[in-house]
Formats: sequence, C-alpha cells, structure tokens
Amino acid sequence: MIVCLVAMMGVLPLSAQAIYEFKVKNDAGKEVSLSAYRGKVLLIVNTATRCGFTPQYKELEALYTYLKSQKGFGGFDLNDKTGKLLDGMMRKKDPEYDKSSDIKWNFTKFLVSADGQVLKRYEPTDKISQIEEDVKLALKH
Repeated sequence: MIVCLVAMMGVLPLSAQAIYEFKVKNDAGKEVSLSAYRGKVLLIVNTATRCGFTPQYKELEALYTYLKSQKGFGGFDLNDKTGKLLDGMMRKKDPEYDKSSDIKWNFTKFLVSADGQVLKRYEPTDKISQIEEDVKLALKH
C-alpha cells in the first residue's frame, strides 16, 4: 500500500508503534489516522513539500521528523545520471549536505513494516525494482 502524506500533525511519538499516532489527509481532503493501517506494510512517500505552490505542506516537516529519526539519508545513487546531478546541486549549496537526515528531494520514501517499524529509507534515485523487492519481503513477514 502506498500512502502519500498530505499533512501530518501531532507531537513526535517515540515508541515503535509511533507511526500509528499520526494523522494525514487523504486525496479527498479527509483526515485519516494511520492507525487505520495498523498491521499493513506501508510505503510512505514525500511529495513536493518545497514546491512554491505548496506552502501548506509546512506541517509535513513534523511528519517527516519521526521518519528521519528512524532512517537517515542514505545518499543519492552516484551511478545514476540524476543522482550525480542532485549530488552536485546539493553539494554546491552545502558541501556536507549528506551528513544530515533531512529530506533532500521529492519522492523520498520510507518502508514501514506491518508492526510499525521503519524498515528502510529510499532516496529519489533508488530504483523502483529494489523497492518492490523490499516491499515483497516485508509482506512475507
């Protein structure tokens, strides 16, 4: 199941079940608790949070605070043309950009197990085929 987070609110919980304490708005604008997805494998995707048209996404920063605390930045795939481009752009702005767990670009993804553990973080340049394999493995457990 892919959950595209539109807005997350709440205090940063610390337990392994913390993901279920967050609420998001679905594509129809209705608030939904992630507890509705307890027992399911989730792929949570960061969308255009820094886009000029989406200043209302400011609240996403506190959503992603929890996820970033669980899995830090893994680096862009430097064998990928887009990965090299992103690394160059980010490094010009901050030579040590890769040292922080901040979300670096749109479509950063987090795989969450059925028991609420943040299993893995995927950067935008990670191959969908690898993500698919990891999701299949998570679904087997």
